[in-house]
Amino acid sequence: MDANEIVAFIRKEMNPLYQDSGSYSELKIHYAFLASVPVDLLKEVYEQVTKDWKINSSVGDRIARIIAEAKDTKPVRNEPIGTLLRWYNDKNSKKVKYAFERLKERYPQQTFSTQKQILKAFLNNGTRTSADWAARRLRENWIAGFEDDVRRCWELYRTGALATCVVTNLPVEYVMKELPALEPLEEYQYLCARLGYTPGFEIDESRLDIPQLFYVKGKLGKKEAVSVMDAKVDEFILGQPPSVYAERREDPLGRPWAPDITSIWGMPLIIWGMKKVNHTEGIARLCRLQSSAGQFALRDWEFPMASFVYQLKVLVSQDLPDDSEYWRERERWGKGPLGG
Repeated sequence: MDANEIVAFIRKEMNPLYQDSGSYSELKIHYAFLASVPVDLLKEVYEQVTKDWKINSSVGDRIARIIAEAKDTKPVRNEPIGTLLRWYNDKNSKKVKYAFERLKERYPQQTFSTQKQILKAFLNNGTRTSADWAARRLRENWIAGFEDDVRRCWELYRTGALATCVVTNLPVEYVMKELPALEPLEEYQYLCARLGYTPGFEIDESRLDIPQLFYVKGKLGKKEAVSVMDAKVDEFILGQPPSVYAERREDPLGRPWAPDITSIWGMPLIIWGMKKVNHTEGIARLCRLQSSAGQFALRDWEFPMASFVYQLKVLVSQDLPDDSEYWRERERWGKGPLGG
């Protein structure tokens, strides 16, 4: 197909999809069609599409993204992992940094045995940076047998990533021994979750924000009174500024977008903690809040998430002004009465 034929195809087969509702599966196949066109030819298509007012601008945006991605594509090198490890371990090879980047990039595709070799090299023959990288992987997926490697790196570098790995995976006795060095840990919630029931350790709740507090309660299985947990949830919601969520909704298909309470930063962790302590009543209450606030949010089609958060605050406080205050507050964001 030449450029004219492709543009004709877009106008006939793809453009109506962008004007109407369509379906996501069709969007993906159409994206695949555009991505299959050679880049030089696609540039010609882009020139025509952007000048055709009958074709939705979102089609041009998709083509522009495909062209940009093609520019960033580099030839793939596939050196043997053994070669990369040799270069990395030989500090005189002049390829240490290159090998480090390539080993990180290819790590997810390796066998379990090869992944262990890479982690060992990063911990035992690397730097603070490589030790942190390995510690983050081990924190997420601990592998027995790395205790001594992590302990040695922690005592050498004292970084946050290594501290979290120590707290979550090394024996409690060692964690308690290192407590003076570990207590300043920025991610204090992990220390609380690990040592919450250990004699000699006290949780300082003032160092935890509300999502972190619910994480710790969930990890330890500590269920407080329903009224106390719900009050914490209300405090969290009331602390959310709607203007933070005032981003324009961009949906080229014009589909209605329903805000989700889990889109509020920290809320998924709160819900996880409630679920772990079987606080069914509290989660049911959040479901009801979701339903009520969601109805209000649909009235502000341009900034539904901001209006959703505002209405949540109204519902949990029961003493905020009526809906008109939302529209006045919206203007104070500098968006204008209609977001202009």
